[in-house]
Amino acid sequence: NLDKNNNDFPPVALHVTVESSELSFDPVQTDFCANSSFDLTSLEDQITTANGTFSYSQSIERLYIPKRLDNTVGVIDVKTNSLLTTIAVSERPWGIGVHPDAKKVYLTHNNTYKVSVIDVESNTVESIIDLEGIDPNDINVGFNPLGIAFNADGSRLYVTSVAGDNVIEINTASNAVLNIIPVGNTPTNIALSPDDSKMYVVNENDNSVS
Repeated sequence: NLDKNNNDFPPVALHVTVESSELSFDPVQTDFCANSSFDLTSLEDQITTANGTFSYSQSIERLYIPKRLDNTVGVIDVKTNSLLTTIAVSERPWGIGVHPDAKKVYLTHNNTYKVSVIDVESNTVESIIDLEGIDPNDINVGFNPLGIAFNADGSRLYVTSVAGDNVIEINTASNAVLNIIPVGNTPTNIALSPDDSKMYVVNENDNSVS
């Protein structure tokens, strides 16, 4: 549990960085986290028009930024800090994550049950994972997907459902839902330990981390 009297409230974002494979951005504190330096000064305009989340692929040296106002994802070349292209996506793009093999990008959509799967080579949405109805007894399960994390080999995708108070485990080969994991109140962001033995989930309204 976190103490809101010590400026710990509300918890929103967390990130585990291993060998600079990703960068993370805290949408509340607007702090960038990485274990190597990265100049984002010239990207300020793109980032301030986004949602406070982005994902970086070291292997292809691209930064992916969801932009809620125009329903696109900006693709940035980190060598030149230039915008390579924008990808048209469904409404209200929110959380984003690059698959470990850097061939796909996964994107959640606010106030929906949708997770888009973007093909990196073509910069187009190749499929949409629909989480609606995955629990016939609770319509909130799968709604408002936000945080994204992968296991080490990329075979599993983990998505937080803000409205459902759970984490959805998805097979990345088939896009099939494998498991629904209950967590705390209003889960936002998520990270796995490097050995996949533990999952950490920020629960915004509980002031806790599961």
